[in-house]
Amino acid sequence: MSQFEFDFVERYDAELADEGREFDVYAENGSVMGKFTCALYSQENRRVKLVTERVRRKHMKDLRLKPDDNELNERIAREIFVEAVLLGWSGITSGGEEVPFSKEAALAYFSHEKGKFVFGKLLAESMDPLNFQAEDKAEVLGN
Repeated sequence: MSQFEFDFVERYDAELADEGREFDVYAENGSVMGKFTCALYSQENRRVKLVTERVRRKHMKDLRLKPDDNELNERIAREIFVEAVLLGWSGITSGGEEVPFSKEAALAYFSHEKGKFVFGKLLAESMDPLNFQAEDKAEVLGN
């Protein structure tokens, strides 16, 4: 610990970052691929930190044997994202029927080759603190 106590500016709305916000993911042709509710994906987020540690422990043996295995690392990234960041979805269908959100369904969706596109888009959006700003800047500044 440091003897100093610094006054840091809040970079995002902590409540919004924890409760999540909705993101629409669009295909290149403008079609909506679904609506997803995501929390901020940051190591400052306690839930992300805890889930990351737990998932990495779970896969420790495989990571030691194959540390450069891209497929393994991508699977771990999807698992962390689904467990810690993805809070819900709508507009995801199978055979024309809405698929209810579950972690199991989300892992299957993001593991599909076409779902990996959506995963990449959501990963980028959820990692950007600018997407988790308070409506009123004064709220962030605590005024």
